Order: sequence, then structure tokens, then C-alpha cells
Amino acid sequence: MLATTDLQTARRLFEDLDMRDEHGTRYVQHHKARSKSELIALLDGICSACLSGFKPIIHFEAHGSTGIGLEVGELGEIISWSELGDRLREINVAARNGIGVVMAACYGFEQLEAVDILRPCPYNFLIGPVKEVAAGFIDDHMVGVYRKLFESRSLEHAMKLVDGEFFRFQAELFYCTVFVRYLRNNCMGRGAERRVETLLTRAVGEGLASDRNKRRELRRSFKALIRSPEADYYRMGRHFLHGKRTVPFAEVIAVARRDA
Repeated sequence: MLATTDLQTARRLFEDLDMRDEHGTRYVQHHKARSKSELIALLDGICSACLSGFKPIIHFEAHGSTGIGLEVGELGEIISWSELGDRLREINVAARNGIGVVMAACYGFEQLEAVDILRPCPYNFLIGPVKEVAAGFIDDHMVGVYRKLFESRSLEHAMKLVDGEFFRFQAELFYCTVFVRYLRNNCMGRGAERRVETLLTRAVGEGLASDRNKRRELRRSFKALIRSPEADYYRMGRHFLHGKRTVPFAEVIAVARRDA
């Protein structure tokens, strides 16, 4: 995706990561997208492979712009962060939350904008910078990141090599963190009280609480609903994590109560 005048860090990475399976087949493939249409075709091919069990790490090297997206090819065609996110979501659905994404591009962590807690996550993990990053830094460090990742099977260990420049997102950790925040803000203490009153006000406005007894009944129901969010936790988690099981609810609510 880089222009020919740029430092070809992706090609260098491909050459240096000569890793093979027991049959001598290389783990790493390198494809240069010369246009946006070529990039989309490559992503469609990856999606098809994932339907057969392929679970790749997709590495992007391109110029990124804050609030805009990635530049593709010599003409600098733009694929927006949101459009790319939709493509990645399709791939991750096919891979059942099995893909990782590495954005070796300035502002690459803005790809996180594609994450919506109410939709299937677009990747199992994402790493990328939140600001401009020098091509020389990528060239110097990315081989080590992948080698450490493959050796240790730990994204946390690999990320130590690029701390301060690259940041990480992991889908399950993100989901649990968001739900802990939801529990604290909406299901405990004054947050729970405010939510009950908000729901009751809405019910009154819709004509569902015509008298005092009905309002009392609804208030009790809303309190019970807010005190028991476990079913919602698992339902939303299955959707966001593509059917994968997540951390037990008891652990999540224990964290919420501890730090409330």
C-alpha cells in the first residue's frame, strides 16, 4: 500500500520473517495493494480463506491520517477507517473472532473507531500508534514484535518492544471493561437509582404508569431488572465476541463492586 518512493518496511518485514511450518510452507505472505480496489479484493480473498479455518494476523503498512483513514497506492486513494472496519468485521465474522490487526501506520489506532459494543467486534486484537510514527521505528522494531509474539504466544510480552509508540486493543478485555463501567454507572448506588427513575419517567410518558400503584409496581420491576444484568452480560458478550465464551459474570461484578 506504500508508494514506491517510501521506505518499503513491509517488504523488509516479509524478507526477515522467514518462518515456516513442518512442511516448509511460509507463515508470512506479502501483498502490495496498488489501488483501493486491489486492497478490497485482497481482503475479500482473506475473508474467503477464513471461512475454511484461516485465522490470520493482517498487517497494514500505509500512510494514515487522523479522522480520515489509510492512503492506498501511488495515487493515494483513501479507504476510511469506518469502511476498512466494516471489511475487517466481515473477515472476523468468518474467522469467528480469530483475526488480529497490526496497523503500522500513523494514527493507526484510530481503526478502533470501528468497534461498537452492539455489533460483532472487527478483530480479536488491534495494535497501532495513536500519533505519527517514523518508518525507521517500524523497520527497527516490528520484526522483533512478531518474533516475540510467535515465541511467547503473548501479545502483552510482544507489545513491550513498542511501548509508548503502539497501543493495543483486545476484544474480550474491552468488553469486560465496558461492562464493569456499565455496572458501576447504572446498576449500583446512585447510578442505579437514576436509571430506575429514568425508566419510570419514560414509562409514564408512554402511558404505561397510569396511577400510583402501577408506578410502584414498575419501579420494583425496574429495580429487579437492574439488579440482575447477568443475562444481558452473556447475551451481549456472545454477540460481540462471535459466540465465544467470556469471563464469568461473577468475576466482572466483583471487580465493579471492589472499585465502585
